[in-house]
Order: sequence, then structure tokens, then C-alpha cells
Amino acid sequence: MRASATIRARRSRLRAGSGPLLAGACLALSALGIAPPVSAERYNNGFAQIPLDIQVEARRPPTCHEGPCNAMKHGRLTVNPQDGLIYWHGGDFGYAGPAGSDYPHFLHSARQEIFSYDIRTGEWRLVMPYCTPDNFTFGHPDQHGWVWDSRRGHFWALPGQQRYFGTDCDGLDKQVMGFDPQTGKWRLRKDQDPPPRTVEFAVYDAGTDKVYLLGPRGGNVLVWDPQTHEWEQLRGSMRSRRHAVYAALAGRSIYSVDFRNNSLIAFDIDRQRIRDVAPLPWDAPACPHPQAREWIYTLHLAHLEALLVYDWGCSKSAWLYWLEHEAWQPIDIGAADGRHLVYHPATEQILIMGDSGDYQHDFDNDDATPYIVRIKRR
Repeated sequence: MRASATIRARRSRLRAGSGPLLAGACLALSALGIAPPVSAERYNNGFAQIPLDIQVEARRPPTCHEGPCNAMKHGRLTVNPQDGLIYWHGGDFGYAGPAGSDYPHFLHSARQEIFSYDIRTGEWRLVMPYCTPDNFTFGHPDQHGWVWDSRRGHFWALPGQQRYFGTDCDGLDKQVMGFDPQTGKWRLRKDQDPPPRTVEFAVYDAGTDKVYLLGPRGGNVLVWDPQTHEWEQLRGSMRSRRHAVYAALAGRSIYSVDFRNNSLIAFDIDRQRIRDVAPLPWDAPACPHPQAREWIYTLHLAHLEALLVYDWGCSKSAWLYWLEHEAWQPIDIGAADGRHLVYHPATEQILIMGDSGDYQHDFDNDDATPYIVRIKRR
């Protein structure tokens, strides 16, 4: 399926103070050889209209023993650039788990599996089972950090909202663990301190060799050092913010959405401070479901030098934010839907999958279809 994404410049729903958006839109129009509207400066609003070609492909959902199936939430997807595979870790998805006195009510919660996905062939594979020898595994990951360490060539799993249900296969609690995809084994440094608070999303920065942890509950940015395994809390860095669950590293900044203040925000890694980038082109605070406001996804599309911002929770709208032009552009991603997204830089594709969005989580009927989205300039 192919969707045209040439969008006419029009008045936006942005609040006052959106001058940078208009300036970006005018730059985009000029680059196309199109004169910006005469009244643009007066109205202080407008969207970019860069011609795009958007291709959307629906793929076969994984079975329950080769990948996350049925409804799913709270998992993490990260690309391993060495083998080109996407690795899924943790979260909630539906099929029976191990025995346990308290577990039957939570059969689908905080799974311990790791799966790989080949975006080129569509093949899923079980990499790490739920139960491991001596229960040496990262215990019940849910809303956790899952990052690729490009210096060391392995993944880090960082504690999130871990829950324990008394199963026969409980893993380790509140420990940062490394996972080597070549050996398929976990590694653990003993005598490490737990994080100061639970974390919901993590970004690894090779420049500083640090992991930066953010989450929708507000509070300060946490920094974890892979060399020393020590935590640092950057006080005041996210004061009064309510940022969404996904964040994206682009250059020296980590971008996310502050849904309380209706703003695209950026955390400057080197200066250790936050700034407002642009007002959102939809009214995020008006979302009637308090939890749904958190489900806004931000990805950095390196081949476009743009951010994909996807409001899965409420408006179901998708946007590009052009970093060069400082302008929003609405896009149509067709039937693609899901609360798990990852960008594959080698193929310049986006994987979107998981959950129908009714918040009832009907594990027998919810849609697990993976969608592959590719956005290119014309």
C-alpha cells in the first residue's frame, strides 16, 4: 500500500508562539521552488509540504512461540547493527507462562523472552526462553530500558516497572544486566546499586559512553555509567515535565514529547539541560484517557534528518518534524498501527506493531500484525 504525503500548507491548530514552525514551513516551500503564502508571516502558522513517498506493508504476525503474539504492550525493540536484526525484549503479550501460585491471573505480564526479527525476510526467532538455567535472566522486564551499546557490542537491560508473581522462573530483580547476542548469554556485575527510581525508557549515547534514562512519570533524568555501573541523578533537568514513553537520540540531543505542556522537547546531553523545541500540532493535554497521553512515540529517521512523532494513544496521528526546517508535516501511514516502534537505519524502514488500542487487552483477538513503513523524499 502506498500513501501520498504531499501536504498543502494550511493554518495549524498550534497555540501562540509557533513562529519557528512557520519559518520552517517557508524554508521547505522555498526549497521546492514554491513561494510561501503572502499572509504566512501575519498568521504565524503553517505546515511543511515536502513531497514524500510512503510505503506501508502488512506482514504475517508471529506465532506465540516465535515472537510476541496477540495483544502486546510495554515491550522494547532495539536494532543490533552488527547482525542487522531487531531484538524484542520483555513486556506483556499473550500466551501461557510457567507455573506459579500467583501467576495465572497475570499469564501475559512482564515476559522474560528475547526474540529477534529480520526486517528483510520477516522471520521471527526465539533467542532467549522465558525460563533459563538457575533463573539467571533479567527478571520480568516491563517498561524498562533496552539499549544497544555500540562500544561494547552488546545490549543493556535496565530496571523498569518489574513485577514478581511467584513463578517457577523468576529472574533477577533491580539489576542492570548485559546481553550478548553472539553467545546468547546474560552477564551480571555483582555488588551494583539499584537505580534511584524505576525507569521507563533509555537511550545510549556513544559520545559520552552513558545511558540516559527518561520516563513518563516526570522527575529527573537518570544517567548510568557502563564503566563504573554507577547512577547519577541530574537534578532539575526535567522539572514539571511529563514526557512520553519513547525518546530519540538525534545529534547531541534526546527528543521526546512533553504531553502536559503540549511541547516537543529536547534534552541537551552536553549541557545537561532541557529546551522546548516546538508546540505540538495537536492538543495532547485534551486526551480524555490519562494513561493514553503517555503513548506518544518519537523516532529519529536518520535518512530524512527528521523526527517521526506518532500519537498512538489518542489522536492516532503521525507527523514528521523536520529538524533542518523546524517545521511539522502531517503524514498518512495508512493501516499501520501499534504501540511498539523501531527505526532500522540500514533499511531506512520503521517497524510498527502491537495492540488494537482498546485498553481492554483482549489477548485472543487483538491485532499483532507487524507493519513495515518506509518514508522517502520524492
